[in-house]
Amino acid sequence: MNGNTDAVFQMSQPAPHQATCPRVLIADDQPDCGETLALLLTLEFRCEVYRADNGQMALELVHRIHPQVVILDIEMPLMTGLEVAAHLHAAAPATPRPLLVAVTGSPHLLPPAVDGDALFDAALTKPLEADGLLSVLRDTGLFEANPAPSADTRPH
Repeated sequence: MNGNTDAVFQMSQPAPHQATCPRVLIADDQPDCGETLALLLTLEFRCEVYRADNGQMALELVHRIHPQVVILDIEMPLMTGLEVAAHLHAAAPATPRPLLVAVTGSPHLLPPAVDGDALFDAALTKPLEADGLLSVLRDTGLFEANPAPSADTRPH
């Protein structure tokens, strides 16, 4: 990781007929985690997936691509997931806030809700269970499932 905030990792592109599919930003400083999550989401849902290596890049991408969902690792260099979430909360309501999902191996780092207002809409503990994340995303109503390949379109 080199801290380069100009790099944008777009993991998937919508098909032309899917121009309005939701955009998801995954911010994780561990490339394997980000790539695995991106693969999971693109297999399960019709969506555009972008990746950021650190919190600073994540915040810049949020302002550039306007994702509907941001999945933030809590412990990242340059800016933590907590700091990114705080910036996004401070910008609302002037800027629509995406759904914020925290992922962390250290759940004690998650701040408690203040006056019923939580910094994150959902929080998941690493190692992530795919069903937990997919359930959170399905519950938003934003995502359309990718159709299962039919028997005649599968490779032989």
